Amino acid sequence: MNLFTSSNRPSLRRSLLLAPSHDAVPTEFPVSWKAGEHDRLLAEAQRLRGRIYLADGAIQKYQLTESGRHVQPADNQSFHLILLDEDGQVVACARYLPHSSSIGFSRLGVSQTPLTANQRLKLQLERAVDGEMSRARNLGFSYVEMGGWAIAEELRCTGEAVRMVVTIYALARMLGGALGVSTVTTRHASSSILRRLGGAPLTDGAEEVLPYYDPNYGCEMEILRFDSDHPSETYEHAIRRCQEALARTPFLAPEPADMSIPMFSPLVAAAMA
Repeated sequence: MNLFTSSNRPSLRRSLLLAPSHDAVPTEFPVSWKAGEHDRLLAEAQRLRGRIYLADGAIQKYQLTESGRHVQPADNQSFHLILLDEDGQVVACARYLPHSSSIGFSRLGVSQTPLTANQRLKLQLERAVDGEMSRARNLGFSYVEMGGWAIAEELRCTGEAVRMVVTIYALARMLGGALGVSTVTTRHASSSILRRLGGAPLTDGAEEVLPYYDPNYGCEMEILRFDSDHPSETYEHAIRRCQEALARTPFLAPEPADMSIPMFSPLVAAAMA
């Protein structure tokens, strides 16, 4: 199965990568910009996220902007994987936030989970994350937080959720490799999908960081880790194929401060066709 272009409607649904800036993208990959396009697509992803999260009861209406966007501080610092339908509308999205592996635990989003209200569990989580960041330093990898997952209702029973995770693995490899962490809901089998592709519980020695109930989102959550070099063997071939496809896909960046940077509009047009 081609996981980069949907097997159900191969010519109609396309993936696109949003970059936080031109400088964040390795020089060997194409970077494009088009006036207002990055901001428009990010806003659409935030509206999709807002609509899905509100319908699931994960957020309240007051947490949305007047235009229905679910805006989080990490959004402008992150890469975003988005899926477009035949009309160019965002129908799925995920956020990929890379950090230096020397970042302090308190500066990570995972440090704000309800687990940290319990001192024992907070220390367990911090030790587990510190162990992962130490491994990332030894490997020369970045440490990544994944989040902002949302997929339109009509795609939930298709392979799109799996394809999104496969693409995240491919993206991590393209950006130099990563160890990552994600707080994932058990709702809509989200955590089980990530586990199937190689996600695993964080551990503090032999002790796992256990699932917990998050009153902010009104659901059971798991904190899962992933290693871009060690997905499930079942999906290794799909990840490699996805890497090949992503290498031909431009990163769409915000408008540069230096307006002399060339615009690769044909690449953007091809990605959104």
